Amino acid sequence: MNAYQRLNVTPQANRRWTGKTMGSRIGHWGFLVVLRVFGRRFAGFILLFVTMFYYLFIPKVRNDSRYYLNRRFSDCGTLRKWMHGWLLAYSFAGTLLDRLYLRLQGGKNFSVEFPDTQNIKNALLLKKGVIIVSAHIGNWEIAGRFFSRLGAPVSVVMFENERPEIKQLYEQYSREGSLPFEFIFSNDPLDTIFRIRTSLAKNSIIVMHGDRSMNGGGIDQMFLGKVAIFPDVPYRIAAATGTPIVCAFSLQRGMNRYRVNAQPHFLVENSKEGIKSACNKYVQILEDVVHRYPWQWYNFYDFWKR
Repeated sequence: MNAYQRLNVTPQANRRWTGKTMGSRIGHWGFLVVLRVFGRRFAGFILLFVTMFYYLFIPKVRNDSRYYLNRRFSDCGTLRKWMHGWLLAYSFAGTLLDRLYLRLQGGKNFSVEFPDTQNIKNALLLKKGVIIVSAHIGNWEIAGRFFSRLGAPVSVVMFENERPEIKQLYEQYSREGSLPFEFIFSNDPLDTIFRIRTSLAKNSIIVMHGDRSMNGGGIDQMFLGKVAIFPDVPYRIAAATGTPIVCAFSLQRGMNRYRVNAQPHFLVENSKEGIKSACNKYVQILEDVVHRYPWQWYNFYDFWKR
């Protein structure tokens, strides 16, 4: 059994994260109308009250974020944790609003900085492709509209489980043209592995998130003071193919403004210890980012080991 066959990217039915957007179809439609008529700034003002209502009266919103808040703000009292929780919810809702606005207006009203583009281009010089390991931070869907600056084909690996009525609504109002990247949906593990391998052979860029283990398996790492499980898939692929890893994160810097920070690339030794060491390097970088931008990590489920 080779390294690719050992990779299990199949989502299991018992995971706590579903991949579905909260809110009703009428609620999403309402924000689409507000965005079209009044613009992004006014919609953001309305969002203040909407997220406050959800956070106060929908227990699921508070419960889904408490695992992270208890780790990141362990020294805060209940009131301050509530405030941090609402700021986290508002920040996340803001990225969703930006996604709607992007689909309505295209990328002309957005600014995305890529100060570390050269780190990715340096990795491409190895002619092995590049695996960008990111996280559920900021908004990669917006940053991805500017991938043409990287000078190579880009594929984004993601799990697709959005509700049909929400997908249909977004597609109905979208005015976007062709995207500068393609999606590789991880719902079918064999197809996912084949497409990743094919893309890397063409010196392409693969973007994967490294902070969510879909099948409950992975590598134990100390994160925010407690052991958590991180997926090992990106590092196993990199070890098997000799592909360099680049840790990069899309961060919100203001209304319609994002910044992508990318670390210098590193290679993964094709061994159990090498894979674990690569994952540990990613986790240390992620923890530093989470400490500096605590309201932009949107991992709303408990992935710490009990």
